[in-house]
Amino acid sequence: MHSFTQVDISRAILQHFGADHERPTFIPDDSQAVILWIADGFGLNLWHDYSNRGLMPEISKQDPTIFPGHSIFPTTTAAGLASYAFAAPPAIHGALGFWIYLPEIGRSVNMLTGRDETGQEAPPDILYPPMPTIFTRLASHGIASAVVSPAPYQTSSLSQWLYSGATYVPYPVKSPLEAVNRVRESISAGCRFVWVYWPYIDAAAHRTGLTSPRTEAAITQLDAAYGYAVSQWQFPFKVTIIVSADHGMMALSPTHVIAKSEPYMADIWNKAWAGERRALTTALSLGDVKDRLKDIATVYAQEEIWEKGWYGGAPARPAWRQRVLNTLALAHPLYQFEQDPARDTPIMSAAHGALTPDETDIPISVQTLEHKHYNHR
Repeated sequence: MHSFTQVDISRAILQHFGADHERPTFIPDDSQAVILWIADGFGLNLWHDYSNRGLMPEISKQDPTIFPGHSIFPTTTAAGLASYAFAAPPAIHGALGFWIYLPEIGRSVNMLTGRDETGQEAPPDILYPPMPTIFTRLASHGIASAVVSPAPYQTSSLSQWLYSGATYVPYPVKSPLEAVNRVRESISAGCRFVWVYWPYIDAAAHRTGLTSPRTEAAITQLDAAYGYAVSQWQFPFKVTIIVSADHGMMALSPTHVIAKSEPYMADIWNKAWAGERRALTTALSLGDVKDRLKDIATVYAQEEIWEKGWYGGAPARPAWRQRVLNTLALAHPLYQFEQDPARDTPIMSAAHGALTPDETDIPISVQTLEHKHYNHR
């Protein structure tokens, strides 16, 4: 069976509405609206685990078709969301990690916040190069789109980049069920493609782990929201719901931390770096990094990674190569690179970025709501 990536999902949506051609699609021809519900961090293994434990009764009751998905690399939010938004891999859009190195300014910058470690904002036109989004491409074919996402993200430079061409419809972070209502309102207003961003599972798992009460509550909350959506969305036409993720997550061990204070890490942190806690990129040579990390990470020259096509092909711009520096260190399972507090939470209970199945495998749940779901009286 074909394993779809985020790029394939977006291209299938474009193809369904006539904005792309000859792409794999799993959306019924007679579906008049599509909802893409992106549950941040909800990997396929996590989905199966919670479903098998009976903790997703609403989704199980609906019995959607589940396709195996495979995240783009690196398995991180910026890369995953951008690959959905541009229907293209990181090699094309340039979101090559949580942190990337910008040679134009000589500093590493956080792709989500648009700022370096000192809090200084990077030039948006360099960090977020303008390019056609899935929304602008749909608009050119007469299809209106909406993005239903938490209110605090609305004004960020990242949101302006990803969601160009769509109407941003905010919902309160503390009232996630309002997202369901906003979707209904958007489709009733004429939008035929609605993107829903759901950050709760990723946020809970990072801090408390994949099996914590907080993560369990976040997943059961998604399940309840799905059940509420099916009961509340009443439209006079078929609507297809696709639930997927930007990446999965790996459980981490507090005893498997590659500490910043270790002498062998000093040269790595004192020079240019980028990436994330499971996939660190450095300015050092392959030999230097291999010697330091041989027992705790697999190290590659970035030239080899580009040749292997992990980033999705050749870089669209020469500067993209420098965004990931010289070497890539993928931490072994359970390990993480400790982060500077100015950069991120120092130690987490679960994370992503590397290439274990927990990080790469994502669910693609597809359900088309038939007329029988609706009460037209």
